[in-house]
Amino acid sequence: MREIIQINVGQCGSGVGSAFWRLIGQEHSIGLDGAYSGSDDDELANANVFYCETAAGRFVPRSVFVDLDPRSNDAVLGGDMGRLFGMDSFVSGLAGTGNNWAKGYF
Repeated sequence: MREIIQINVGQCGSGVGSAFWRLIGQEHSIGLDGAYSGSDDDELANANVFYCETAAGRFVPRSVFVDLDPRSNDAVLGGDMGRLFGMDSFVSGLAGTGNNWAKGYF
């Protein structure tokens, strides 16, 4: 079976990743809390390509959010999709680069 892991980098990646998971959740009838709410077995047939199913029946996206600035990751966690992702899906630094390329490079 195929498995897709999405890697979202930076503030733009966090925004695109959130929109992607919202759309995939609608296509597979998986709510913002990770619970399946549909009635068609075809919706669940390929859900495991994008999601890991927990023992409790909750679907967690195979996704990693990476950013030096923790604010963009906090925006995803604090939003309506925050319950969908696990805390281990987020990697961030202590402080951002302040739009300074050299600060992020070194």
